[in-house]
Amino acid sequence: MFVTHDIDEALRLATRIAVMDQGRIIQHDTPENILRRPASVFVENLVGKQDRGLKLMSLHTVRDLMEAHPQPREPEPGADGLKEDDSLRVALSIMLWQNWRQVPVFNADGQETGTITRERIIQEGA
Repeated sequence: MFVTHDIDEALRLATRIAVMDQGRIIQHDTPENILRRPASVFVENLVGKQDRGLKLMSLHTVRDLMEAHPQPREPEPGADGLKEDDSLRVALSIMLWQNWRQVPVFNADGQETGTITRERIIQEGA
């Protein structure tokens, strides 16, 4: 058990979260369910109304949505891309900043294992 008042920290670290108000548990659930279905206005305000989609994207990795290659490939020299373990939130941020629509994805060994598109992250990431 870990106690925090930082909801972003709780969402990032926890598999289950108990949200308390005035000493009572008002929702006990997974981070994703708390973001998608807050049990009360208090919980909704705690997780934020405006950026819940981005917070949901931080719960999933590029590996979850990438289109995998049948076999890992050696990257082209100087190739930029994302890592399989990058969160979808980080991936979308990088893709928007660099104005990339499609990006290669690399594993921990530096091999290209797939690609991911900005459209797929936006459509399926939250």
